[in-house]
Amino acid sequence: MFKKVKVHIYFIRRLFEAKRPLKHYFNFFKNTYFGNFMLARMPKLDQKINVNDFELHILSQKDFIWMLYWAIRSFMFYSELCPKVVVHDDGSWDEKAKRLFENRFSNVEVLMKKDADEAIGKMTNLSDRVREARKLKGIPILKFTDVFLLAGAKKVMIQGNDGLFFGKPTEIVDLVKDRSGLEGLASDTHGPYPIQISKEYAAKHNFYEKKAHLINSDLLIFRRDLMSLKTFVEYFDNVPTFQDYFIEMVGLSVLMAGLNFELLEYDRYRIKGGVEPNTVMKHFTSPRRHELYAYGIDLVRERLDA
Repeated sequence: MFKKVKVHIYFIRRLFEAKRPLKHYFNFFKNTYFGNFMLARMPKLDQKINVNDFELHILSQKDFIWMLYWAIRSFMFYSELCPKVVVHDDGSWDEKAKRLFENRFSNVEVLMKKDADEAIGKMTNLSDRVREARKLKGIPILKFTDVFLLAGAKKVMIQGNDGLFFGKPTEIVDLVKDRSGLEGLASDTHGPYPIQISKEYAAKHNFYEKKAHLINSDLLIFRRDLMSLKTFVEYFDNVPTFQDYFIEMVGLSVLMAGLNFELLEYDRYRIKGGVEPNTVMKHFTSPRRHELYAYGIDLVRERLDA
């Protein structure tokens, strides 16, 4: 609770420093503290799955259920795709939250961590290092391990629960519908981050040559059927330490390096800056989370006329 209070004070301070319009302050408090109340009153989005061999996977905490709802809805609205959506429980969800969220959609499954643990526990072709990695705390490792091991579709998309769409993701739609000739797409980190794998291991997978070190794992789409379990397991044998927040992002990037992939245009799929006329998706990272609550969610709601 003390940590949550500190985080909220930080967001409020950032909000005031930015000198936002008055309605943004109202939106911030509404979306931060009454999200579950509003979610329970949203009508069910009853749509039939309209695309085969494609799944959307999102790792999320229960506390972020309101912004998760709009991350999914905004993608479905602008892409006009209705895939099977799997929300991966990070261990914080309960049955009440699962029922609430699944009842808002006809195509969403919340995969509880205990069920994922059981399914992966039965797999006999995983190393002890993989099983050890899944137990890491404070690191979004399940975004890598569980999506890779449990996804059931030919094409898989990973989206962050803090990524909202504001325009049609044409590149993603073209890949899903086999119109692009690509095997993967990824958002751009637009800057360096710590990468701990050795130069020799990186060279083996053409990691830097393929520009895989620029991949941001909060928006990825890839041909899962072309990724190797051997490479997945091997990665954990080449990680020097598990005390690395970016262990999942590097791992996903190593596997992406084996595909014919492209980076999405940063100006259209952005992290920094506001929502511009050409913005397709904005990733409201933790330091910018106050922006998501202050104007991101309500801007999506206005455009979806929800």
